[in-house]
Amino acid sequence: MARIKPPVVITANRLTTGEVVFWGNEQQWVRKISDALPFHSIDVASETAKAIDDELVVLGVYLIAIAASDGAHQPTHYRESIRAAAIAPYVIAGNDGVTDAPL
Repeated sequence: MARIKPPVVITANRLTTGEVVFWGNEQQWVRKISDALPFHSIDVASETAKAIDDELVVLGVYLIAIAASDGAHQPTHYRESIRAAAIAPYVIAGNDGVTDAPL
């Protein structure tokens, strides 16, 4: 796997619904990549990811590279673009589709 380069954001899947979440500016999990906290240091991002990896809340915490311009965050990898757009080939049982529900 190629080494990831900054800027990056932290992502995971919400344990209860499986939906994609990002570590946000307010130090909590958010649903929109536009609300994600960008890191310009891989070391700081990695340490933060380790510190916030709570297996009772999220699964699969990892870093993704983004292109940041004009305050917008766009994943640089096709797979992550799909995840960030919340496109999924399945319906998650118990997910009522309420996008503003707290995490």
